[in-house]
Formats: sequence, C-alpha cells, structure tokens
Amino acid sequence: MKQFKVMVKVSGVWVNTIVFADNPNHAFQLAKSQFGSSNIMSPPTQLGH
Repeated sequence: MKQFKVMVKVSGVWVNTIVFADNPNHAFQLAKSQFGSSNIMSPPTQLGH
C-alpha cells in the first residue's frame, strides 16, 4: 500500500489527510466515498517513493 495526501473539506475547513491505497485512482475513490466528491479540492498526491 502507498500513502496519498488529499485535501478535503471537513466542517467547512480545508484540511490535508492521508489515504492508504494501491494507486491514485483508488485513493481518490476512497476519499470521495468518505468525504463526498464536492469536498475534495485536488487529486491525491503520492507521498514518498
């Protein structure tokens, strides 16, 4: 599993969170299901290598 950083809106505030997934698409789908598609600011970016 890889780590991805995603900026999401929680209670009206934009925060960075970490999502563990196999690829950026899965990370986006996880974040979208947890926070809602309108609460994701940008695509996930992988941390590390």
